[in-house]
Amino acid sequence: MEKKIIEKFIHDFYHAYYTNDRGQFYRMLSNSFRNRITFEAFNQRRQYALIDIGRLKEIETIDITNHEIKVSCKILIHHHIVKYTFTLLNENGNLYIKPDPFMFAK
Repeated sequence: MEKKIIEKFIHDFYHAYYTNDRGQFYRMLSNSFRNRITFEAFNQRRQYALIDIGRLKEIETIDITNHEIKVSCKILIHHHIVKYTFTLLNENGNLYIKPDPFMFAK
């Protein structure tokens, strides 16, 4: 998979977050997450309503393996720039974010 496609996906993910497009944000999460948490539950549960993934400052590296894609980014969160690595899954030719506790533990 081309790195430009992966970069665009990360930018689109953050755009959905910035614009509070909960439907698009939810659709970009992995199928295993969406099979466990319905869209209605995603919108109603407090832990998913308080998502704070910061502001994307820079995509640093993209590492592609057979099973997943690791995207290391610099993000601004609570006035601090931190490094965070997203795990992306390529499922049937489509990219999805594999959610982790960082996204929802606020």
